[in-house]
Amino acid sequence: MRGALGLLVVTACGSRAASPPPEPPSNVGVASPPAGASCADSIIDTTRAVDGPTSYVITTDELVARQIRQRLPEFQLCYIARAKYEPELRGRVTVRFTVQKTGRAVNIHTFGFDADIDQCVCAKLSALTFGSFDRDETVEYAFLFSPGA
Repeated sequence: MRGALGLLVVTACGSRAASPPPEPPSNVGVASPPAGASCADSIIDTTRAVDGPTSYVITTDELVARQIRQRLPEFQLCYIARAKYEPELRGRVTVRFTVQKTGRAVNIHTFGFDADIDQCVCAKLSALTFGSFDRDETVEYAFLFSPGA
C-alpha cells in the first residue's frame, strides 16, 4: 500500500476467479451515514500556521490527508467488501467535502467508479472529526483502489 498527499493507492489481496463472480447482495460493504450527515453527488486552497521552533504553513488538505491515512483500514473495507464479488474491480474515488469549524465533515460529494464504494466512503468520512478550524474549509481527497498483485 502506498500513500501520497491527495492520492492514495489502496490494494487488497485476492485470488482470480475462474468463473464470473456471483452477484453481491444489495448494499454489501455500505454503511449508512450518521443521522444528519449529507452524502451527495467545491476546492479552496487554505493554510494554517503551525508554531514551533520554526514556524511553517501547512495546508488544510495536508491536515485532513494525515487523519484519513491514519484510518485507512476503515476505508479499505469499503473496497474489500466489493472486491470479493468483483476481484478485478479498480478505480478512483474523489471526495470533496467541507470541514466545519467544529471538525465535522459535511456536504460530502463522492465521484467514483462504484456506487456502493462511494456510499461507504461517504459514510465513513462523515463519521470522522478533523479537529477545529478558524472557519469552514473545503477539501478534496482521492482514493485509488485496485486489486493486489
